[in-house]
Amino acid sequence: MSKCRKCRSMFSEAFYNELSAEQKGWFFSHLESCSKCASEYEGTAVAMQTMSQRERTTPDGLFWQNYWANLENKLVASEKSAFSAKLWWQRFIERLRFQHQLAYRFALGLALVAVGVLIGKFYFGASKTQQFHFRETGLEAELHSQPSLEMRVNRYLDRSKILLLGLVNFDTNLQDTYVLDLPYQKKISRDLVQEANYLKNELSAPGQQQLRKLIADLELILLQIANLEMENDLITIDIVKTGVDQTGILLKINLDKMARRGQLPPGSDVETNKINRSQI
Repeated sequence: MSKCRKCRSMFSEAFYNELSAEQKGWFFSHLESCSKCASEYEGTAVAMQTMSQRERTTPDGLFWQNYWANLENKLVASEKSAFSAKLWWQRFIERLRFQHQLAYRFALGLALVAVGVLIGKFYFGASKTQQFHFRETGLEAELHSQPSLEMRVNRYLDRSKILLLGLVNFDTNLQDTYVLDLPYQKKISRDLVQEANYLKNELSAPGQQQLRKLIADLELILLQIANLEMENDLITIDIVKTGVDQTGILLKINLDKMARRGQLPPGSDVETNKINRSQI
């Protein structure tokens, strides 16, 4: 076990060819004799190679200029809508003040409706057993209702974002891994990986390919977290943090959600992430 632990601590140096000749000889000799370490190193090397080939994209100035302009327009429109509603309500109250007869008739109509409802419920209402059956049926229908695809996508992105933010903000040099609660993080990661498999199968429309690719990228990072061997596996934690930074996955999540909510100007690159509403 101590040899395997020593071998895993050398994965990063071996991948970047930073081992001395003596260390390199011992390392590859151990891999030949330990299939578990060899499999783990191969998986880590594939993940690191995949992440090293990615380039982090940064939105240009034109993107942010259009974004803020569009956001400002939405805020102004929202304020106008709130002002219009308030103005309408004030006019309605003023009309009621000068039309007492109409207000009295309206109140009388409400009273008659209420009396009619009470009479119907008392004389013609269903029995208690039937009422209980109706309530139980409605409750069962609510409990068995399934969330829409869009709700599941939003929940998957939100949970993944919270998980990655906790990992990115963790300082391996100053904080103890106990703060992360890695067993719980691994469990959440495994659940999200299973959810990713379902979402990738459902997002099959041509306009959903960008969103499907984002979920696949998240799945790769979540698999690394789910496969953490020990609570103090700081090397793999650093690898995951580096992958999150290089891929810009958190920014992609934010931009994707903004695009699907219609908060980005038309023509943005992330506009293609929008879910095809007819498919949900």
